Amino acid sequence: MPVGVEKRERYFTKFLAVAQESELVFLDPDTGLSPKSMTMGQAKSIKYLFYPEAARVYGKGHSLLIYQHDAQGSGEKQIE
Repeated sequence: MPVGVEKRERYFTKFLAVAQESELVFLDPDTGLSPKSMTMGQAKSIKYLFYPEAARVYGKGHSLLIYQHDAQGSGEKQIE
């Protein structure tokens, strides 16, 4: 397993236990959702939220609010 992936898995397990009664979950990844070129465990992957992680939270019945500050280019490009 790549470095940090196991620790991240433990974090999300604990997070979901704490958030189990919450309807809305706010996620604020430093750099946003992971690009196709990034995989969990890479050096800078800690700055991203990965789609399987978001799906896992959503799959537990939570509504998601994922914040992405529009600082690195146009908003349209980031949404794309």
